[in-house]
Amino acid sequence: MAMTKSIPSTPSSVPKPHRHALSMVVSSWSKAGIRTKILLPLTLLMILSLIGSTVGFIISTNTTRNSILDRQLEEEARRFSASLALREKTVKESAQLIAGSPEVVDTLSKRYETNESDLDNLLTMDDRVVRAQERFRLDQILVFDATGQTRTNIAPSHLEPLSFTIQDALPCQTQSQIALIETELNQTDVHLLIGCAPVIGSMERTGTDELIGIVYTVQALNGILNDIKRDLELASTVSLHDQPEKLVTSASSENGQRLHQEPITIGETPLVATLLLNEQDINEIVGSGFRFMLISSGLTLLLLMAVAAWLAQGLTRPIVHLSAVAQAVAHGDLSRRANLNDEDEIGKLGGAFDQATTTITTLLDQQARTAGELQAILQSMTDGVLAVDLEQRIVMVNPAAAALLGQDQARLVGQHVSAIIIDDESVSAIGLQQIVKHIQTKLGNSQDEQAPEERISLGFRIVRLQSASTLGSGDRQTGAVMVLQDITEAVEADRSKSEFIAIASHELRTPLSGIKGFVDILQMSSNANFTADQQMFMDTIKRQTDNLVQLVNDLLETARLEQGIRTERRWVSLNGAIDEALHQVEHLATNRQIQINQFIEPDLPPVWIDPMHLQRILINIFSNGCKYVYHGGHVSIRAYELYDIRYLPSSPNGQPWSYKDERSVVIEVEDNGVGIRVEDQPNIFTRFFRSENPLSVEVGGTGLGLALTRELVHANKGQIGFRSEELKGSCFWVRLPAPTTDPVGTGSSTRATVV
Repeated sequence: MAMTKSIPSTPSSVPKPHRHALSMVVSSWSKAGIRTKILLPLTLLMILSLIGSTVGFIISTNTTRNSILDRQLEEEARRFSASLALREKTVKESAQLIAGSPEVVDTLSKRYETNESDLDNLLTMDDRVVRAQERFRLDQILVFDATGQTRTNIAPSHLEPLSFTIQDALPCQTQSQIALIETELNQTDVHLLIGCAPVIGSMERTGTDELIGIVYTVQALNGILNDIKRDLELASTVSLHDQPEKLVTSASSENGQRLHQEPITIGETPLVATLLLNEQDINEIVGSGFRFMLISSGLTLLLLMAVAAWLAQGLTRPIVHLSAVAQAVAHGDLSRRANLNDEDEIGKLGGAFDQATTTITTLLDQQARTAGELQAILQSMTDGVLAVDLEQRIVMVNPAAAALLGQDQARLVGQHVSAIIIDDESVSAIGLQQIVKHIQTKLGNSQDEQAPEERISLGFRIVRLQSASTLGSGDRQTGAVMVLQDITEAVEADRSKSEFIAIASHELRTPLSGIKGFVDILQMSSNANFTADQQMFMDTIKRQTDNLVQLVNDLLETARLEQGIRTERRWVSLNGAIDEALHQVEHLATNRQIQINQFIEPDLPPVWIDPMHLQRILINIFSNGCKYVYHGGHVSIRAYELYDIRYLPSSPNGQPWSYKDERSVVIEVEDNGVGIRVEDQPNIFTRFFRSENPLSVEVGGTGLGLALTRELVHANKGQIGFRSEELKGSCFWVRLPAPTTDPVGTGSSTRATVV
């Protein structure tokens, strides 16, 4: 049993929920009214503005509050540090001042020398110490003699025990010192700021200065802090602590106070001063301002929303009305008008809309009348008209076109252009296919304003086709229109005319040949038998007979061209053909004393052409150049290879070039004769047309030479043209394909023997 392996299918992509929600919001917003589109953004903008202002107020007030509190704490910390340093200096200097007072020195000196106490001196020293205590606001002053005995102890009762330990903590034997000492008094840890200074006296028995005692000044640190806070009127609470590892400069504490720490040094002990400032008062001020701001912003928001609603109502009312009128007009009610009388931009817009509606109504009426007239014209035309769009759909066909196509008019409209071909086996199928191809070619090439006409056969009818592009705005092609003209009767008439001309010309050639032969015989014996007048008469008869023969030959050639040219092409040497044609017109140039200048490339390539046609072409353009030059004039004949159409003597005037490249051979015949008038130049290749010029009567002619030449050139896939200026001369040129070029869509030609 064969086993198959299932392949899991790839799940189709499902829109994500947020994309679906976004698309729903966009869809709802696109369907919302203009008032909603005005009010909703304004409301959101005002709410966002209120939220932004509130957040900004909170951030700015908090920042400002903290900045103010920090500045206040920094200022009080600076003042506190300065005051504490001053107190430290005072304690130290007070010890030095007491140690140097005469009362203390005299009392301790006598004690040191006699080892006796003088009560009067002790009282004097105590009085001096008391005055110093009061002056410097000290808590305790201790004076020791040289033996370490306490001589004076001015202190409150709770500090008396210091006298037994202070000398060990701060010996102070040689110089003044100050230190912060922590001790326990009454089971309480206290910090004391102690300054000491040695008492030096001059001994009479030795005549030297010796240490006779030590003075200690003591002040409790708590008392100092209270005195500083009272004196400086500090708003913050100050406390001293051991210096932590990380110092907090400014911060908010947990109990709603702003904290600031400042490092200080007392004696040699590093401490940190912590200042706490209550934030409650300033917070109440900020909260009051915040509440006021919220109330005022809310009232402002309500007022702005009311004003926005009023403005939106006033602005959108005419817009909504104009929108309703525009929708009615869009649905075909052209009688509606906005009738907005305001002078603002919306009023002007409404007036312009009403004017545009009126203009559209007028244009539609005119278009309807024009369309009716065109429809009547198209319906009554005897020529068929068929119009298609760019998608090759038939948009219009008149009854004459439907009759020529053998189709139902109603069935064709809206169908593809190929729908005109119903039966491929019908006698008109080939003609219908040519019509389809012609219109498709025109749709694919919109450069030419009008395509060259084309004749086709629809059964027993001959139809002439002409087409042109239909253009819209900006000259953009929107389709094509084709005119089908029934020329069956005209073709039959032309055929009958051509047959009559051919028969009549052929019948005329027989008597003309006899007349011409007898005239030649008579001229051969004219010198012996005719007088001068008779000779002149014979010359006139000879010239007119030759002209009549030429006219009959031209008529016969014209008839053959109309009946279809039969070409027997072969390779022909162009240099030899030019020499032979020049030999044919040599007598004409000699009689008129015309100088012929030749500029012919020696190795011109052979051309694939009917030799008789080439000779007729060359003789016609050479003789034409000689005929319309005054006696003694000159004619220049040039023959050369051409590789670029830009170097042609003049434009080919829409004549197609049916070959893959531009390589070809050009023969030019330029004269300095009478030239061609500007108004005659468009008709110069028309049959039986002769331009009015001073030599037209003298040279004679039938007006068929150039017309026949152009037909012969076109029959051999060439081009012909000219340029001319009146009284200055003309230049006629013929362009023939070179042998190495192949017609488009054909294989390469085979090289044959050159004739």
